[in-house]
Amino acid sequence: MALALTLAVLAWPVPGQASGVEKSELSFDSSDGRVTMTRFAPPPPPPPAPEPDESKAAAEAPRAQKSTASRFPGDAKQPAPKRPPPPPPLLPAVVVLHGQQGLDPLRAQYETYAEWLVGRGFQVYLLDYYSRPDAQAMALDDPQIRRERYDQRLAGWTQRVREALTVLSKRQDVDPRRIALLGFSQGGFLAVNVAAQDPRAAALVCLYGGLPAPVRGSARKLPPTLIVHGQADTIVPVAEARTLQVFITRSGGEAVLDLYPGQGHGFALSLNQPEAKAGFDKTVRFLDSRLRKR
Repeated sequence: MALALTLAVLAWPVPGQASGVEKSELSFDSSDGRVTMTRFAPPPPPPPAPEPDESKAAAEAPRAQKSTASRFPGDAKQPAPKRPPPPPPLLPAVVVLHGQQGLDPLRAQYETYAEWLVGRGFQVYLLDYYSRPDAQAMALDDPQIRRERYDQRLAGWTQRVREALTVLSKRQDVDPRRIALLGFSQGGFLAVNVAAQDPRAAALVCLYGGLPAPVRGSARKLPPTLIVHGQADTIVPVAEARTLQVFITRSGGEAVLDLYPGQGHGFALSLNQPEAKAGFDKTVRFLDSRLRKR
């Protein structure tokens, strides 16, 4: 698999946080076509202080001290070897999967959510799992076309995400034991489908998603899962969240159901609202407890 990286480093304050965020673009060629990700992470630590220049110090020493120096070259003090730069910190990684509308229509909200996660000590990979034809089909007004596209492409999208996990697992700054999937709406269904097939997902957060058809009726055990859902959701009814919880617990897994009365579909991206903030805080506590102890 060929991996091509395009870096564009930006820094700006995270809401409510003092530190900045480093943003970079990554892309790779998967078996299902080109895939792009945006990485959000804390800025790298400053480089170590330079070693003192001993030759310069010796040149500035008094002449009287120079006369006492050894005349034998072998007695000269050798410069200390340069210390290698410290390895990048291994932060827990969260792979974020967008909803049916695609990444671009709500990119600002997704990026804000990613920035907030960085402010809590995670690195985040915002994954665009659509191909160009996917984005065009899913932008149509016809719900039947969108549904057919979803059924046709779920396996391909799953493969794209799994290959992204392979790419991330090979990065020096990613601990392959501490990667979580976090999906919104359709991305929540996709995250469940991926986690059911790939044990590298150490934790799962499903925001107003549910149990995809390929996983129903199987005995696959999912990783620890947080299910965030609004009780007034008319797009993905709250019954979907309860079905997912029952499936996970009956399979011997751990599922935490976090319901929000009066909240509809998509509420979790409005981080200026108290319910969305509460859901975000619950998500962070869940990810902390499942990823940092590994």
